Amino acid sequence: MMVDSSAANGANAHVKLIDLFTEGRALLTLTLILSVGSHATNLFVTRTVLPTIVADIGGKELMYWALALFQIAAIVGGMGSAQIKAKLGGRHTVYFASGLLVVGSCFAGFANHFVFLVIGRGIQGFAEGMLISLAYIILSESYKNNLMTRMIGLLGIVWAVASLVGPLVAGALEANFGWRSAFLVNLAIAATLVIQSRFSVKQQIDRSNTKSIPLLRLSIFVFAITGICLTGQLTQPTHIATVIAISVAILLFAVKSDRQANNRLLPKSMFGFSGSVGLGVWISIFISVPLGGHAVYAVALIQGIWELNPMNAGYVASILAASWSFVAWGLSGVTTLKNQLFCIRLGISMICLSFPLIAIGMANSDLAIVALGLALTGAGLGTATMFLDKKIMQAAPNPEKDRTTSMLPPIDSAASAIGAAFGSILALSFGLFGGSPEFGIIDAQIAIQVAPTLYLVFFLVSLPAMILSLLLPLDDSALHTKQDVVAGPL
Repeated sequence: MMVDSSAANGANAHVKLIDLFTEGRALLTLTLILSVGSHATNLFVTRTVLPTIVADIGGKELMYWALALFQIAAIVGGMGSAQIKAKLGGRHTVYFASGLLVVGSCFAGFANHFVFLVIGRGIQGFAEGMLISLAYIILSESYKNNLMTRMIGLLGIVWAVASLVGPLVAGALEANFGWRSAFLVNLAIAATLVIQSRFSVKQQIDRSNTKSIPLLRLSIFVFAITGICLTGQLTQPTHIATVIAISVAILLFAVKSDRQANNRLLPKSMFGFSGSVGLGVWISIFISVPLGGHAVYAVALIQGIWELNPMNAGYVASILAASWSFVAWGLSGVTTLKNQLFCIRLGISMICLSFPLIAIGMANSDLAIVALGLALTGAGLGTATMFLDKKIMQAAPNPEKDRTTSMLPPIDSAASAIGAAFGSILALSFGLFGGSPEFGIIDAQIAIQVAPTLYLVFFLVSLPAMILSLLLPLDDSALHTKQDVVAGPL
């Protein structure tokens, strides 16, 4: 098992890649790589084959649910992961999540109607939400200071590999075995994860944690977010406004109830506007919402405008992830709090400005400009997110660390699900599915007319993140007691 190293874990120590594979860390590092890698590969594979699935079994008006329900279910799995880990132990939690991944993949792989595919994606989402949140908890517990930053950078490379391999795997599987095989391949991934975690993940059942998972409160959160996502199928402004108002009211009630509970799901400072935890979460939300809308339609828009096959369209869309990952690795050696804060602010600005660039490229049918815009989005994410995640995790006081860390993926999932629904509202309102497509599922001329407006709206939604990033403090130590003080400059 992993042993802490004072050299690798020192506040100002320079950490090399090899340090992640020494002193008993190798197998644990490989397990985290597999956990994140399976999630990332599934993401790119699904996005690549989604237009083909719609063309085969229908459901283009519901296609956003393949992402939205996945993300909603990931919220449930992620929000409960810390308490499930306390009850089952880390290793058995991985076993449980891997089993659910198999069930969901079979459900989606054998679906003969889009609704059944969406249900399968929901089961997959629950499983992967657990796995990703558990990976974050393990990362926070086992990799300290600059070792944590380097590990996050390594996982960025995993995303880069997934962005390159995902479309290729999806295209090869689709061409040789049909799109269903893109889901069924998860059976092998789950089996490998179980075997690997058997020897690397500590069991460590927390006998002192007698608190049960607040299922009622968790259900209220999920109900409210699902209600917001349902608006993606509505076109009447009054209906949309009514459903959103009711859902937001329920969500606010759930947040207030959670703050007053003994077994809280959310950290107290999760939605505050002072300190890195609250501000960081809001920044993540305002970035994840437009990216969630982008994720649903990017491949279909690229495929329709430039008449690319699913694999090539998937490769263009994956420029974002590849850029994200390589930039994240290149910057993972940044060590001081001042420079890391600068990276957060610079990266968020790059993401915001990338949306108008993509809009210009699609308006002019210029694939090179679109590719540049996607690369800028990815570079911004690679510049900002690893330092933002680290800042949030380390700013949380000790009693809240596990809860805060495990909540980061569910918060992103919730924002992405809402973004998928928001993108669907825009797509239906702007008439994206009109006309008679000659290639793919979206008519090229309509795509050229609608896509620029779509991405300009995404730009407006992301702007608050740029403003909030300027309010992030350099150091949160003043917000905590001495025992919860944030680690020194990293």
